[in-house]
Amino acid sequence: MYNDTASHSALLGAIVGAGGYDAHLESAAQHVSHEAAERAARHDVQMAQVELYCDHRAQALVAIRHAMQLLESCDDKALEPQLAKLSEAAWHVRHNESLVAVDLLDEAKVQLHS
Repeated sequence: MYNDTASHSALLGAIVGAGGYDAHLESAAQHVSHEAAERAARHDVQMAQVELYCDHRAQALVAIRHAMQLLESCDDKALEPQLAKLSEAAWHVRHNESLVAVDLLDEAKVQLHS
């Protein structure tokens, strides 16, 4: 019934406001936010790959940096391997090694799905 993040947040906020504080609901809200950040990061990674295929390195770097910011905002140690892949991919983009970067982005995308 509620598929988007805004609806989830509004619903959880209403429940917490009406029923008082519940640590379980707070945890659920953080989980939804974490999932939304990962979903947005996956989208940015895909966009970076498309930009690299089109030889738009500057735009690819913007997408990679945004994906990294999203993942860093989750403050989750489990996302460190993905952040490392994205950082390495950005390095390769800056050094005109787009094919290596695309492969690294693909690996990061797979890790984000797990």
